[in-house]
Amino acid sequence: MVSKRGYRSMWLLAIVVLVFRVTCAEPRDQASYVSFNYSLLVGTTQRFNLARGLNYSFRVNFTSHNLSAIVFQLHAQRDNITLEYSAQDCQGYGCQTVGTDVGLVSIVKSGNNYAQYTAFVGCHGNQSDPIPVLAAAVSLAQNVPIPGGCTLTSALDIDPNLSLTLSTYETKVVFQDGDTGFPNGGVPPVCDGSTPGIGLQSLEYHMHNKYLPPRNYDPQVLFSIIEQMLTPMSLEEYGKDPTYSAIKHGDVKRVTYDSIYGQGVVYNVIAMDTGTQATSAYIPRATYACDFYSEEGCSIRSAVIDKVLSPFIGIAGLFLCFLGQHFFDAEIVIFNFLIFLYIGYLVLASATNWSHTVTLVGGLVISVVMTTLLFLLWFFTGWYLPFVLWFGGIMGFLLTAVVLFTPIGSLVAVFQVGYVYGLLLACGLVLWMIPCIAFPPVLNIVSSSLIGSYAFIFAICTYSYSPLLEVVMEVVKNASVMGYLQGRIDYPFESTDIGLSVLWLTMFVSGLMVQVAISLYSRHRRGPVYRAFPEKPFKRFRHWMQKGKRRGHMVATSIWKGERQPLLAQINPRYSSGESWSSSLP
Repeated sequence: MVSKRGYRSMWLLAIVVLVFRVTCAEPRDQASYVSFNYSLLVGTTQRFNLARGLNYSFRVNFTSHNLSAIVFQLHAQRDNITLEYSAQDCQGYGCQTVGTDVGLVSIVKSGNNYAQYTAFVGCHGNQSDPIPVLAAAVSLAQNVPIPGGCTLTSALDIDPNLSLTLSTYETKVVFQDGDTGFPNGGVPPVCDGSTPGIGLQSLEYHMHNKYLPPRNYDPQVLFSIIEQMLTPMSLEEYGKDPTYSAIKHGDVKRVTYDSIYGQGVVYNVIAMDTGTQATSAYIPRATYACDFYSEEGCSIRSAVIDKVLSPFIGIAGLFLCFLGQHFFDAEIVIFNFLIFLYIGYLVLASATNWSHTVTLVGGLVISVVMTTLLFLLWFFTGWYLPFVLWFGGIMGFLLTAVVLFTPIGSLVAVFQVGYVYGLLLACGLVLWMIPCIAFPPVLNIVSSSLIGSYAFIFAICTYSYSPLLEVVMEVVKNASVMGYLQGRIDYPFESTDIGLSVLWLTMFVSGLMVQVAISLYSRHRRGPVYRAFPEKPFKRFRHWMQKGKRRGHMVATSIWKGERQPLLAQINPRYSSGESWSSSLP
């Protein structure tokens, strides 16, 4: 049952929301005349719908006396929230923080059993609907690290918030140094780290992340994930540390991840005291690497040229996968077109600052020119072995990129050095050429099936994002972004991605079987004259031209002779010698 006071508050909120839907107050002093109070117990979470332009007061109640601090936090999906201490706890500069995921730390004083905060949600353009918000109150026991307790660059004395810097390829997560814990009612230690084993030197940090379901923008799903990332215990259970490496005292408190446009992910940090093994968590921070209020929102960014080119790449991949060896002439054209399209895009992306569309058009031009030149080279020379070696090298390049794409590429530190990364790709390209010298038909079937099946999967991933797209795009990012490999490269791998991986493997095996069957049938049908690779195309073309000329000459000669002979001789040549037709009668 709802009391009369509760009904009165609900009606007041409804009236205020209707008023602010017409005129949403942006400056805080214009909305300070109205306030709504909420309360929650420490260790709990609660979800609210907050109207824009209003002040909200939150009171966190606690009864335990073995606490050193309280961490109160608010989370929204799209809109910034201003969270500040109450006037009795803080005055002047450094009392508030602003963001979509914000939190404040309150030191528990003796005899105190609550902490109070004020929140405000501003307006964004013409948006006036209430926004869903998750509120959480987390306790810090005695002697556990204080997250952000030794801040150096923040206006807050204790800043447990994570700061994100987003770009097209990278997401940089920055956080402040923590401080060692202290007993209830005590004084936080001095942040100088002068005593070995005490203070900053005894703390280390572990970065965790958890991905949301792909293309899921439901705020309630986001809040469920954030609730799993609030405490160190839940972080270790549900979160993921891509490198399993700790950030030490002297390290830069900045971690770089790969940006995936439109993919939701939640980051958080665990601070651990290596002396006491006590742990605490910072404020979870979520991002989709996009702007919900932009014109395109967070939908998949596919340029028109991508949507036009992808079907052709998929069809070409299918042809290579199942018929590459049988139609070697077409394989040379298709294979080189795909390879130099990628190489052209890679070179232009690393050497210029052109847009994606311009870079891809430039790659198309380079691909057409190089494919034409190489086809003419093969047409006049008939050299098939250099092309088989080239195709085998590209297969080795792809297999090496797949290995470096797996966690092995992030766990082995030496692989994150730029020249080592490039050297490994070059070695993979060269080493796979050696077996092609001894078994050119077999290796050509393998390479065409592998590259063709991946080209088909790549075309699918252009329309529906999958980490399999990053197998080759990581090389582009490493070439165009300085220090990209030093980041923690981690991608969500969902059931859809597993299905695409199984499809890739299935197509590869099927392509091998079909091409081997076609080769065996051709060998059986043609017998001794069977050739795994066609003879010189120019020789065949010249033979065809000469044969055509001879055929035309024979036809012309027969017509000329027919015009000089009598008609009866053409009908029955036996009478052309002058023999009487009557002599043949019985």
